[in-house]
Amino acid sequence: MAMELPPLRRVVAAADASGKSTIVEDGPPPAVRPSVRPGFQSRNIWATFGSPSKLADPDRSGEVKGLMPPRCGTVEGGQAVPPRT
Repeated sequence: MAMELPPLRRVVAAADASGKSTIVEDGPPPAVRPSVRPGFQSRNIWATFGSPSKLADPDRSGEVKGLMPPRCGTVEGGQAVPPRT
């Protein structure tokens, strides 16, 4: 039986009004694709819909279905594979 991995965590940082770095989000990524294989995880962590994207552009990973980025966009994904037991 495959070992269950801990949930993936996404930390999003941004600059506040004074220009200092601050954490604006800390938790699981919003785009989760269920796996039929026990223990495997696949997530879209961040997505953009244009290039070049601006630092202030919001995350749109929840709008992306699958791994392929939208035209002129990007998708940062994470896949976790459990070790053999």
